[in-house]
Amino acid sequence: MQPELQCPRCEKALYNEPYEGVLVDICADCAGVWLDTGELKHILESREQEFTPEQIAEVKGVSNRHYGRNEDEVGELFCPRCSAIMTRFNYASTTGIMLDKCNEHGIWFDKGELEAVQICTEHCERKVNE
Repeated sequence: MQPELQCPRCEKALYNEPYEGVLVDICADCAGVWLDTGELKHILESREQEFTPEQIAEVKGVSNRHYGRNEDEVGELFCPRCSAIMTRFNYASTTGIMLDKCNEHGIWFDKGELEAVQICTEHCERKVNE
């Protein structure tokens, strides 16, 4: 049995919930999501979640600013699996969606960032196929 994971943002216990065919770890307090290695790929291929035009409009053009939290208020986050400092990166290099990654265990998404990644990915793929 794996130990209970703690939210890297607010240190509360994470709970499991199915999302796009994956059992993800969610923080009830801050609504952040932990995805283990490989789970993001499955979610991006699943395409079960539908997004409103308002959600899509909010994410389009986000590369002009950082999506979500202001960089000054973020601070270092620690992997909920191994406690190593996670690396902060800009998803797909230019999206402005700043995520935190443990190279061994997975990726942390603050509230709304997972949906933003899904919208961004789907929008980019549509543009390529047009």
